[in-house]
Amino acid sequence: MRFSCIFIGRKSARLQTGERIGNCVNQNDVIKQLEYSLQALSLDAEQQIVSFEDFAVVTDELVLDFDNAFGVAFGNYPSFFNEEQLESLNKIDAHIDSMPPEDMNMSIDDELRTHPYWKQMRTLAKEALVKFHWSSKMPPFNRAV
Repeated sequence: MRFSCIFIGRKSARLQTGERIGNCVNQNDVIKQLEYSLQALSLDAEQQIVSFEDFAVVTDELVLDFDNAFGVAFGNYPSFFNEEQLESLNKIDAHIDSMPPEDMNMSIDDELRTHPYWKQMRTLAKEALVKFHWSSKMPPFNRAV
């Protein structure tokens, strides 16, 4: 597995890549990671839970995958996005910033299943997928960066 360190405007990130162009990863690979992250956020709770390794903290992985993918994509290819697409991604980003503290009386899996925060996150991700004309399906299991 090779990693390419990428300077981006708002954050630093590492992205798994199979194809490099100079010091930068291929735009298609970067955008595909964004698509996968949105698909994972849009899944129902049970699908989200099984889309990661058993040892993963699913809520953290969902947020980190999106944050990394969005940061790398926008930081390297800002002209790829139209205004509606960028607005939908910024809504998800703002929603992440409003994440409530973990409920210690509830498992992570139960939070995904019942907490209004995660229901709203799924709605926002589905809306973003529509803006990009991407399908809402299970992303590949080995997509993690």
